[in-house]
Amino acid sequence: MKNLNLKRVNTFVFGMLFIAFLFATLSIFGQDVIIKNDKTEIQAKIMEIQEKVIKYKLFNYLDGPIRNINVLDVFMIIYENGARETFDVPIPKILPEQQIVQEQQPVIKQSPIPTPPKPKPLFLHDGFCYGLKAGLFIPSNKTVSEIYGPGFMWGGSIGYWAGRWGIVFDYRSYSKKGDPYTLGQVSSATSKLSLLPLTFTNYFTIIKSGYFETYVGLGVGTCFYKEYLSMTALGQRKTTTEKLITLELNATWGMNIYLFYFEFSLISIPLFDYNTNVGGFLFSVGYFI
Repeated sequence: MKNLNLKRVNTFVFGMLFIAFLFATLSIFGQDVIIKNDKTEIQAKIMEIQEKVIKYKLFNYLDGPIRNINVLDVFMIIYENGARETFDVPIPKILPEQQIVQEQQPVIKQSPIPTPPKPKPLFLHDGFCYGLKAGLFIPSNKTVSEIYGPGFMWGGSIGYWAGRWGIVFDYRSYSKKGDPYTLGQVSSATSKLSLLPLTFTNYFTIIKSGYFETYVGLGVGTCFYKEYLSMTALGQRKTTTEKLITLELNATWGMNIYLFYFEFSLISIPLFDYNTNVGGFLFSVGYFI
């Protein structure tokens, strides 16, 4: 009787062990197992294997989000049907001096750094500018030069520059007393010449180097001409004033050193009514900002 009961107990224990083994086996083969390089395991359901990552869901949370693991971190995958898949993991280099094993990182291809565009040259004048100028005016007409001679000419400028090009409005003033000839019945005579040119000049920068520039310009505008003459003849004093509005043309060469500039201008002021020209040469220096 005791032997019979012992046999039944053994049979029951064996059956329970077999059922547990069966459930364990079914449990193992009912899921995918991700074995990482550090020998830890992840019970999972593999969704997709890409070139760099493996997409999976946790086996005990199949309704949860899709997770990613780097292929380089995975040693092997055991699928639910028992199939196995391994991944080639590059062997990390060992430094012979320090014998330190460095963790292999995925290679990330970097796009070549684009070459930055060459910066545009900075011009001293850029945008709206204004300034003052003063210089020596030398009339080119022989008669005018003999009566009045060289004189002081001053003025100012306001304009706009964009890179190498600029358009500038110039105004200048020349006023000089003269000593006309006294011939015949004229015993004494005095005169005064006034010129007020108002011009628009188009400038172009030729050389640009740091704080140094050279440029040329062509201008056209209007000149207000006024000449006062007083003379004494036969004991009587007479005065006359001539006023004209005429054309002014100029050609300019200049150089700019930081905020100061030096110019040489050829000026033409034709007096059509008198068939003469009171233009000349202007050497000037100015301050432009």
